[in-house]
Amino acid sequence: MEWDESPKQKSAAKPKKPVSKSPFTGLKKKSLKQSAEKDMPPTPLGHEWRETEGGWNLIRCWSEKDSALGKKIKKERYAGYLSRQAWQVMKEHEHEKIIAQIGQQLRRHGGR
Repeated sequence: MEWDESPKQKSAAKPKKPVSKSPFTGLKKKSLKQSAEKDMPPTPLGHEWRETEGGWNLIRCWSEKDSALGKKIKKERYAGYLSRQAWQVMKEHEHEKIIAQIGQQLRRHGGR
C-alpha cells in the first residue's frame, strides 16, 4: 500500500492561521479607543499601565497554577516606565506599532 500525498493534500489537512500584517496585533483591542480618550499609551497584550506622578509604569501580568492548591495565582512584574514627555514625542510617530513591538518582545523574552 503506497501513500501518495501531494503538497496540496497536506496543506488542506492542517489549515494555517492567517498571518496578520497589522502593526497593532500586540495591543489589547479596547486599548486604542481608551488610550485616545485618556491620552495614555495603548496597552500591549499581557501587560497593563499603572499611572504614576510623572507618567506610567508598564507591568507584565500573568497567572500560574499552584501545584498544592490547584488554583491560579496572579503574578506581575515591572517591565518599564514611560514619562508623559516621552509619550507626547511618541504620539507624533507610529506609537501603536512601537508599543505593540515592545509588548511582543517582552512576552517573548519575559522568562517567567
